[in-house]
Amino acid sequence: MNEIIRFGSLFYNLISPFPAKTHFKVGDFTSFKEVALAYSPTEEEVFVNLNSLLAGADLKTIEKSLLVSCGEKFPLYKKIFNRKLLPSDAQTLAPFQGVLKFIMVPNGNALFVKSNKKDLCVNLSDPLEIKPKKLFKHLKISKGSNVSKGTILAERFLEDNFTRLRAVSPIEGIVEDIDFTKGNVTIRRFDCEKHITVPLPGKIVGISSTGFCASLSIQTTGYFIKPSNLLGKPRQGRIDMIPSNIEERKSFYQQKCVSEIAGIFDEPLTLDSIVEAANHGLKIFICPYYEDELKKAMNKKTTDLTVASVFFKGVNKFPENFISFFKTSKGKTLYLSKLERTEDEFIFIPAKASDLKQRHSGIPQPLQKVIIASGQYSIRTGRVIKVEFHGSSTRSDVPLVSICLDETDEIVSEKLSDLIY
Repeated sequence: MNEIIRFGSLFYNLISPFPAKTHFKVGDFTSFKEVALAYSPTEEEVFVNLNSLLAGADLKTIEKSLLVSCGEKFPLYKKIFNRKLLPSDAQTLAPFQGVLKFIMVPNGNALFVKSNKKDLCVNLSDPLEIKPKKLFKHLKISKGSNVSKGTILAERFLEDNFTRLRAVSPIEGIVEDIDFTKGNVTIRRFDCEKHITVPLPGKIVGISSTGFCASLSIQTTGYFIKPSNLLGKPRQGRIDMIPSNIEERKSFYQQKCVSEIAGIFDEPLTLDSIVEAANHGLKIFICPYYEDELKKAMNKKTTDLTVASVFFKGVNKFPENFISFFKTSKGKTLYLSKLERTEDEFIFIPAKASDLKQRHSGIPQPLQKVIIASGQYSIRTGRVIKVEFHGSSTRSDVPLVSICLDETDEIVSEKLSDLIY
């Protein structure tokens, strides 16, 4: 008398809220916890249109006004072009820390290598138009200061008292060093490396990039199990059966890294069994049943647990076919979350697409007797007439089942996830 076990296809997106790249292409397959989108502060090649940056100056003027040579390193805000030879609105300060590789003739473009390393060197004396040794009295920060993106590092007013020159921090970090011989400040980044991992294995079906950010669309196939109750936050873990015998259970907890396990209990949960498992690091509990009073006690005891009851009240043991399901799925990743496009909670177990043809037993067959679990016809019984499968483009891919009610011979249509069979 278990709730539904069924196959389904799930589409989900991974979106990076930070500059990121992916090494995947459409059609690639991903594995659980594989890095999908990543940002690392490594060197990056940047093509710069010097004609635009230098207000339309021609190539000969650009070459004459260049103050650094190819291969030379320069800090952020370093003056790398002589303003006297260029139009008044030319951008003469380096917009990033880097190295000039070469200038391309006749286009007037240049290839720079942008340095995005953990320590960023910011030049302050050039934008303030002073010598480095005079920088001290204009500083707004000190060694050890925490700075955010846009924090004013140094500023000074010109003699007219209206014109203000300033240099700001381009990143969030901490001031590591101030060099008064060169007029530079070294800032150490707070966020050096970021990445997003794959929560469910699947196939890459789409890649998009907007500005510096990227996103992946992934399709995965597997088993859906609709629990009648779910407590806690979404999690994932490797399926493993928790022994019922007390001595075997103690040995199990000692030998396993249970913090990475989704524990299957073939008995109703008690507060003692939860406390025991939680003390050993178990975070995910799957059980046939637990009392509402236990839920209240758990809320008082801890909030760092996820518990799913996959049966209705009154069912205290998993049926043998359900136990077999978990045993054959042992070692696979179990994921508890709102995975459907409906408001229902689902447990999802990823599986290979090839398994689709091997698990028809998870779908009720014509003439098979079922119980309607919820809605207008709750607790009514009937026999299956047909199962209508939805495509993945519809709002929900839960199949609909036509049922002939036993008492009235009325034909009704119910979601497969709302049936017991």
